[in-house]
Amino acid sequence: MKDRGLNKILIIILTLIFVALCVFAVYYHKNIYIPKLEKAQNYSTQIPVSESVPQKAGKRELLAENESLDIQLYKDGDYVIIVQNGKEAEFSDWNKNISLKTPEIYSFDFNGDNTDEIVIRVYEGEDEKTGEDIYGIYALSPADSPESDSPYTVNYINSDSWSAIFKSTVMWSANQLISTPKRIQFIMDYSGSNITYNQDTGIVSDSDHVWYLLASKTENGNYCTFKSCYIGPAVLSVNSETNAVEASFSVYFSYEEIRADQMGGNITCGITLTNNKYSITEKTVKFSTNPEYSTPEPTQTAADWTKTFTNPGGMTSSRTISNLALRCGSGNSFRRISNETNQGAGVNEITVTKSALTIRLKSGFKFAPEAGEIQNINIYIDYGTGKYNIANSAKITQENGIETLTVYFDAEYSTSDLKSFDIYAGV
Repeated sequence: MKDRGLNKILIIILTLIFVALCVFAVYYHKNIYIPKLEKAQNYSTQIPVSESVPQKAGKRELLAENESLDIQLYKDGDYVIIVQNGKEAEFSDWNKNISLKTPEIYSFDFNGDNTDEIVIRVYEGEDEKTGEDIYGIYALSPADSPESDSPYTVNYINSDSWSAIFKSTVMWSANQLISTPKRIQFIMDYSGSNITYNQDTGIVSDSDHVWYLLASKTENGNYCTFKSCYIGPAVLSVNSETNAVEASFSVYFSYEEIRADQMGGNITCGITLTNNKYSITEKTVKFSTNPEYSTPEPTQTAADWTKTFTNPGGMTSSRTISNLALRCGSGNSFRRISNETNQGAGVNEITVTKSALTIRLKSGFKFAPEAGEIQNINIYIDYGTGKYNIANSAKITQENGIETLTVYFDAEYSTSDLKSFDIYAGV
């Protein structure tokens, strides 16, 4: 009986404690927790609002100056301040990277209204894919009304917005020629144009806006298989000599066999500002091939001609020709190239025409198989600022016991093109 009485007392005490805790929990949640939470929420939502408002640091940093025009460009916190002849204008929405590189300040009649605009080129960052620097252009025209809030009307364009304008106006494509796979054909025309190709050669048949470049090579010397092409970011600039705003795009070519893309050339064009709208300046779109990959046009033609070079003698050679290094020039005989392996004693004569070169051996001599493989054959002529290999395909034939190596060119060439050339065949 005594134990039962103690148990009842304990149960009553525990029940009272539980009820007290519940009452305290309700009180804490209502009077302490909820007010604190609401205060925290109000505080957190106020932070972005205060941070989104442009602020001044109270100290001006001179970013750039054009002394001859008496124009200064300052930065104060989030604001950019332009001062011309002592008159100021403030802007808070310019690119945040403006101070990373010195802006360029110009003044000329950009929009054709017979009044000079202030034209400012500013650095905006680096393209993630290509690593190229990108820029923006701010064109400041005097405001139309003296009652305007700002003394200037600002027309802004950057890499992305200009790329969109360009792509809506101009189309481009590329393909690898069937007749000469060493060449990549690059075509530009107005968007929506219909381009047709010769089915046998792959050459465009109805466009004048065509350029050619050499494909990249694999490690073993073979020309790569073309996959696709793309243009990099628009790089905006100001030509101080012509007072013109211009844009350029690097053009990249991708191949199946290699990972590195080839920078094959550049597209350039002028930028016009009319009625506060940007557009492409008429007849300014051009493509320039990277000199490293320049090549003659495959469609070039030449009159028929033939020239033969004979063996001058004085050379020694094995019976199997695996390596040739010969030079043909103004005379009627070929000669060895100094300090190069030479097995020219077995060569009887070399005959050249506008489209091919034939090396005919003496009786009893033969070519090693590798000497007839096109990746091991180079016929170098002077082209541009360097040497250019005109060999496109090759074959070894035999007639009446005499072996001949014929190398076909990648286009037709005149006698002046081949007034001097070097022949390398074999490993």
